[in-house]
Amino acid sequence: MNRVLSSLLVLLILAISSGLCSATAGDQIDDPLLSSNPLGIFGNADMNDIIDERDADYVKGIIDGKSEATKLADANYDGKVDSLDVDRINEIIKGEELELTLMDSADIVVTVKLPVQRAVTLNDYPAEVMRILGVQDRIVGVGSSILESKAYFPELAGLPSVGTISVPDYEAIIGLNPDLVIQWTSKAQEKAEKLPGISVIALDFYKPETLANEVRTFGYIFGRTEKADEFIDWYEGWLGKIQNTTKEIPEDDRPNVFLEATYNPGEMWRTGGSKSGWHQKIEIAGGKNIFGDISEGSGVDVDPEEVMKRNPDIIFKRAITDESGYALDNTTEFSEIRDEIMGRPELAQVKAIENKRVYIVHIDIFGGFNHLPGIAYLAKWFHPDLFDDLDPQAIHQEYLTRFQGLDFDLSKHGVFVYPTQEVR
Repeated sequence: MNRVLSSLLVLLILAISSGLCSATAGDQIDDPLLSSNPLGIFGNADMNDIIDERDADYVKGIIDGKSEATKLADANYDGKVDSLDVDRINEIIKGEELELTLMDSADIVVTVKLPVQRAVTLNDYPAEVMRILGVQDRIVGVGSSILESKAYFPELAGLPSVGTISVPDYEAIIGLNPDLVIQWTSKAQEKAEKLPGISVIALDFYKPETLANEVRTFGYIFGRTEKADEFIDWYEGWLGKIQNTTKEIPEDDRPNVFLEATYNPGEMWRTGGSKSGWHQKIEIAGGKNIFGDISEGSGVDVDPEEVMKRNPDIIFKRAITDESGYALDNTTEFSEIRDEIMGRPELAQVKAIENKRVYIVHIDIFGGFNHLPGIAYLAKWFHPDLFDDLDPQAIHQEYLTRFQGLDFDLSKHGVFVYPTQEVR
């Protein structure tokens, strides 16, 4: 079986590096940055983004020796491809399956017993997806970050805490008797081993190239595939519109961008290299990361003199405030953050300071599941002429109203970017 998993992992890696992601309700997303891995549910025999009759036919072709075997064809995950896999695929299509076996974002094979009625989520993003699917009432325990975001998760504020994403309270989780625990990929195997007998899956829910199929996975787990597809069409449609505009921009016309990506208020001179999601989002929005030559991920400390030497056209800071952006009603804190950057002596001769192209964006709309508004703001800042008709706040509002079901008016409450006059 190890050979089976190794082969599957190779196929997934190849798909990530070479596949294309399509936007069915908007512009076609046609760029390697947004390559999609196959839906990682066993039963997805033809290795695309949906389980349907074509998968059953594909398995029949394997059995008859007419089709090449794929590892996801083993729908019941018993180590062989036979008629029982056809039966399992038909159960999945009808929504009658009693379990799903899948490879999660940590490349761990997990079998989830269905239906899932009691779920614990260690971080915010799965809770957002469950609201999209209309199954948030199945959440019975949450990580502390959700409890600290009462303005955004009012209906979850009274649920039991199960610790943090980094330090879960395993005893509390077990005491809630969940059918499923959702976590991040960091130390996923280690955490799962401390919850024996409980299905534990790791899904990132923040990377553009994997987000769609992670949402689809939840759609299958919770029996809400149509709801999942509705959101994916919307998300990929907007992302496609942005990406298909920026991909035509010549290299010389892309602004040089310095992202200050901090984790705590007051931190400075920290950015993301070419392996960071921040770098990826800058490129999607049509910019050039001035530290894109650093082959590292997030949280890279850089020399102020090097920032000055690379002379960015635009500086933006990913802000983390004491309160969620949804709990803020004035721009004072963001204004102070921007003023601090504008006043740094090391940056006095930098083009971004001279031209006052310094922006603040809250992590709530840039670093997590709902990163689409953040990318839209970046595109508008980077190329205002090309995106004159793009309304990032309207995208954000539609997400909150249509997909999160929240009665939250962004024209009256919330602070997510600063300054605002160029993009609203």
